[in-house]
Amino acid sequence: MSKKGLHPLNEKTVNRLFYTLLVLHLIPLFFGKYFLTQDGPSHLYNAFILKDMILNHHSIYAQYFDINKVPNPNWLVSVFYALAMMVLPAFLAEKIFLVLYVLLLPLSFRFLIRQINPGSGFMALLIFPLVYNITFFLGFFNFCFSLIFYFYAVGYWLKYQGVFNLKRQITFLVLVTVTYFSHPVSFVILCMTIGIFILSQLYQEIKNKLQPRILFFKRISSLFIALLPSIHP
Repeated sequence: MSKKGLHPLNEKTVNRLFYTLLVLHLIPLFFGKYFLTQDGPSHLYNAFILKDMILNHHSIYAQYFDINKVPNPNWLVSVFYALAMMVLPAFLAEKIFLVLYVLLLPLSFRFLIRQINPGSGFMALLIFPLVYNITFFLGFFNFCFSLIFYFYAVGYWLKYQGVFNLKRQITFLVLVTVTYFSHPVSFVILCMTIGIFILSQLYQEIKNKLQPRILFFKRISSLFIALLPSIHP
């Protein structure tokens, strides 16, 4: 079957449809001042406390709370909101964060799809019914955003087959690290996914006699370096 026979839409039409849906999916975010979710207000309030404790050493919150400096997952939303609320009101900080999510989730998924098969960009359209999912309405924003970093990290690995120069290694390290600081579930699944890719690539290279040991250790080293920021007592 020819590439044209895979789907009835050409690439230009698919791109137009993709970006049209991308814009349309932003509309629900602007129906009101705040986008109502279950845990959304808690994220804003926690970030407000964090911001006040950072900027005000005599904050009343310091009598009841202490900032946990251990680099654990689930930092993303609190840090983003706290920094944004230093210059913006809370509702705008939340609005910007949610706009970034709605924009980047389809874009990251399309990036991954194109690394798997450059001719299957139309498959990225399937992500749109999943943008406003149950975890989003529950306000599990760390998890929702972690999916974006997961898609980009996996796509980046596939793009270069896990063999990076210094610049690409740093980029991959950043993607893995922000996945870790977003949500532990996505981080663990990312590690498992890359591990499966390494074993699959090793099998293919042994089968084709393509210096499997050298490439295997390069890929293992790339993954280990990317995991270093997440390894702590």
